[in-house]
Amino acid sequence: MVDWIRLHNKVKESATFQLLSPNQRAAFSFLQKAVRYANRLNLYGESGVGKTFVGWVLARELGALYLPDPSGKMEKAEIIVIDDAPFTRMQSRILYGEALEYANSVILLSREPINDHIVQVQLSLTAEDLAFVAETIRGFGGPLRAVTEPEPGFLWNYFCIQVG
Repeated sequence: MVDWIRLHNKVKESATFQLLSPNQRAAFSFLQKAVRYANRLNLYGESGVGKTFVGWVLARELGALYLPDPSGKMEKAEIIVIDDAPFTRMQSRILYGEALEYANSVILLSREPINDHIVQVQLSLTAEDLAFVAETIRGFGGPLRAVTEPEPGFLWNYFCIQVG
């Protein structure tokens, strides 16, 4: 477990555009352009497809304020990214309203699309993304083996870190 936490922290500290998988890059580029004209955005996808990592990269590359959940302390920022956000219309509208008092644009990361008139982008995983992530993790944590039948969701579950 300690090795997993160490690897997780290394990846988080190194979150850059170059480490995004192909679909994550597409989502990042879309959001990077969309924040110029939209103030309510939603990046959604199943649990574990890499939304959080995209959020970390948005924070590092665009100077966004990243909050791991809606209860995080909001501060003045050009862009606020809120992870683990609600996807119901009412709850998300309340959260957008609060966050827009501090920022020009707010990106909510959620598991389901928010049912509202906002700019949205879906993140999903392909075989190419999984291969890219495997190489990235291998570069940080050493040898790992692919799981033959991964659990749905959490991206880290697609790989078992071999601790020697």
